[in-house]
Amino acid sequence: MRMRIILLAMQCVTATWYLTAQEPVSREVRPGIIHTTYTLPGPNVVQVLSIPLKIERYRVRSFRPERLTALTEQVRRAEEQGKRVIAAVNADFFSFQTHLPIGVQVIDGRLIHAAHTSRRSQFAMTQQGNPIMDLQRFQGDFRVAQGPWRKLDGVNSPIDSGRVVIVNGMAGGRLRVPSDAHLFTLREVEATWTPGDTMVFVVAGAFAPSDTVWTPREIVIAFGGMPALSGPSTDDTI
Repeated sequence: MRMRIILLAMQCVTATWYLTAQEPVSREVRPGIIHTTYTLPGPNVVQVLSIPLKIERYRVRSFRPERLTALTEQVRRAEEQGKRVIAAVNADFFSFQTHLPIGVQVIDGRLIHAAHTSRRSQFAMTQQGNPIMDLQRFQGDFRVAQGPWRKLDGVNSPIDSGRVVIVNGMAGGRLRVPSDAHLFTLREVEATWTPGDTMVFVVAGAFAPSDTVWTPREIVIAFGGMPALSGPSTDDTI
């Protein structure tokens, strides 16, 4: 039996509903799951989904496809992966240039996207299955060989001037590569991409995309607008 899923799709597709009813309208979409529509002055329409999290067959999950897609397409892809989607919610803003989400995204404990500007209120689920809504932010550090620790500015985030980011392709977006950026391919030694963990890589060598707009496939550390001497050398440990 397939597990029933409540899907949170990490993209934002604008939609507007115009309803005339002023009283809340509720319906049970699945046993224990209630969808209620509130029409307020403005007009403002608020959609509320009540989910009984203690029912084990229901799960709240984050989802991210390989590229920017409409919400309905994300639902279809999730169902192709064997998930039975009951409801889907637009859960983040995104960039039309990079197709990347704006905030932090974690799927099944794996860090998918985080940027130095990603300190914002977000919804999350703890490992124990409890919902939280709080300010979430990314913090990372790296060092080359036995050198000093330095700030890591993001994971799968834009390669801005003066920033250092790790790219692994998990976010399904594309990145602009500045002409003065220096990129180095990494080989995983110990890497789980889980928040709070320490990841170990070995530098395989310098990497240069064939175009200024790059869709990542390799694991790369990117130094934006920094002198080449500030980067690592082949076989260095990061």
